[in-house]
Amino acid sequence: MVKAAEVPEGVEQPPIELTPRWRGRRRRVHHNPDGSRAFVPCSTEIGHNVIIDPKAKIGEGVKLGNNSRVLHKAVVGNYCVLGTQAVVGMRTELGKRATLGPKVRIGRDTNVGEGVQVGRDTNVGDSCQLARGIQIGAFCELKNGIEIGEVAIIGNEVVVENGVRLSSDVRISDGTRVNPREAKKANDEAAAYLNR
Repeated sequence: MVKAAEVPEGVEQPPIELTPRWRGRRRRVHHNPDGSRAFVPCSTEIGHNVIIDPKAKIGEGVKLGNNSRVLHKAVVGNYCVLGTQAVVGMRTELGKRATLGPKVRIGRDTNVGEGVQVGRDTNVGDSCQLARGIQIGAFCELKNGIEIGEVAIIGNEVVVENGVRLSSDVRISDGTRVNPREAKKANDEAAAYLNR
C-alpha cells in the first residue's frame, strides 16, 4: 500500500484542480496573480507570475517563462516556448513550435507562423504577418503592418519600418534599417539568388 507524502504541520499546499476531459485532453486550472483563472493543458510548464488571459488558448507542451503574459484571445500553438517576460498580444496567434526569447513583445492581431524564432528584447508590432520558419535576431524592432515570407533571416539590431513586405528567403544583415526601398532591393536579391 502506497501512502501519500505527509505535509509538515503549518505548511499549506496549493490545491491542484483538474478539470474533466476537454476534447480528449486533460486540462488544469492556472491561477493568475490577479485572481483570474485560465484553463491550460496538463503538459504546460508555467513559470512564476505568469498571466494567461481566461480567453486565451494554450496548446499542448507549451513552456511559459517567468513573468510572461498571454493576453486576451491570443492563441499559443503546441510546443511553443515563451522566454522570461515575453508578451503575446491580444488576438495574436503563434504557430506550433514558435520560440520567443526573453523580453520579446508581439503586438496585437499578429500572426506568427510555425517554427518562427525571435531573439531576446525584440518588439514585433501590431497586425504583422510572419510566415513559417523565420529567424529574427536579438534587439530588433519590427514596426506595424509588416509581412515577412517563409524562411527569411533577420539579423540582430534590425529595424523594419511600417508596412514593409519582405519575400521568402530574404537575408537582412545585422544593424540594417529596412524601409520600403531597402525591402525592394532585398527582395530583388533574394529573387536573383533563387532564379540562378
